[in-house]
Amino acid sequence: MSEKQKTSPTEATECEGKIILPSYLTETQKAEIFTAVKNKMPVIISGPQGPTGKTHLKELLRKNNVIVYEEWECLKIHLTKLVTKEKLKELEQEPSNI
Repeated sequence: MSEKQKTSPTEATECEGKIILPSYLTETQKAEIFTAVKNKMPVIISGPQGPTGKTHLKELLRKNNVIVYEEWECLKIHLTKLVTKEKLKELEQEPSNI
């Protein structure tokens, strides 16, 4: 399907011959999704609160068997302190408390 063909009221782009991506995505975003789909990589969608198309895109990708979440559905851990290889080996020996 070409960029000029339409599905419903919005333009769309075909992804990997199957997934129709909405026209509100940039070419870079579409390429990133193509790569993620090809490599079976999970996708996390983020953006400001409000109608930006996040949920629509998530539902579209899920219907096509893509592992996808909106950022608010995920726990994000940000680690900043550097840890030596020796310390990591030490930590691997400790029992987990989960």
